[in-house]
Amino acid sequence: MTRLHTDGNGRVTALDMSNYRGSVTRLQVRNLVIAAGGIETNRMLLANRAPNGTSIGDHSGWLGRCFMDHPCLETGMVTPRDPWAFQRLMNTSIHRGRKFSKRLSFSEAFQRERRLTHASACFMFTYPEDAFDPYQEILSLRNRKLPDLPRVLRHSGAYASAAWALLRHRYVYKPGAQMRLLMMLEQEPDRASRIALSDEPDPLGVPKAEVHWHISPKTWTAACTLSDLIGREVHRLGLADYHPHGHVSPGQPDWMDHLHDVNHHMGGTRMSAGPADGVVDTHLKVWGYDNLHLISSSVFPTGSHSNPTLTLLALGQRWMREQVG
Repeated sequence: MTRLHTDGNGRVTALDMSNYRGSVTRLQVRNLVIAAGGIETNRMLLANRAPNGTSIGDHSGWLGRCFMDHPCLETGMVTPRDPWAFQRLMNTSIHRGRKFSKRLSFSEAFQRERRLTHASACFMFTYPEDAFDPYQEILSLRNRKLPDLPRVLRHSGAYASAAWALLRHRYVYKPGAQMRLLMMLEQEPDRASRIALSDEPDPLGVPKAEVHWHISPKTWTAACTLSDLIGREVHRLGLADYHPHGHVSPGQPDWMDHLHDVNHHMGGTRMSAGPADGVVDTHLKVWGYDNLHLISSSVFPTGSHSNPTLTLLALGQRWMREQVG
């Protein structure tokens, strides 16, 4: 889709579809639902202008603003007192054929008291590259692939304990694995974090997206607080010793350099209770347009700390039910 056409009276009338051979087809529109990614949905609207000269959906100045992702980082290493017991408590468990990961987060009362954004942490149990992983060897058997038998024989003890944990206790056990604490964080909505249009066009002539990812200090405060809290708690319970990385501290000047994203693109076409505060209403309709809806994680006004896909699917399902009902 390379162009949207509107009538100036709150309706999208047509759209242009282009291909790399230079062919353009115009499709008449009765109702248009844009169900694209968090960045691409913003780009589509920013690159198309209404008759009054503003980008479609930018009546309030919020279009492209408050772009969010989930900042992530590794905060430290863990030395358990009893690796078997610790992994049984914290590693992946299996119930009725489904895997369940364990995550730790603030209690609601603690979070409200400290005025913290959301954060969640998990313990990752990993081996160096090319090292023997008994769990993966067991999976190869389930997939009817022959394991590397010489390696299995050399590591028969690890293979047996991993198989016992999986078959008898229904959890993943990785003997001798490194244990790291990883976090996924909520990004506080910030107008400075935005999607804009680049001066460079794509091969179809539409300006490329330009991402200005800005993270507020509140996100880093939550990470440092949860790191310290988990470290003290696992020590108090006699489960493990926690060794935080030196840069995980509130006074770290280059804290943003230690965060990375996980492709959970959200925001930019935020949902709002009124047209002055966002781009779409609570029914996913673009303010000021009768027939333009957005089903995208770009409508999220906040991002929490969890994967956004199920929330997005729930929004889409609700919208579909409203149309049928």
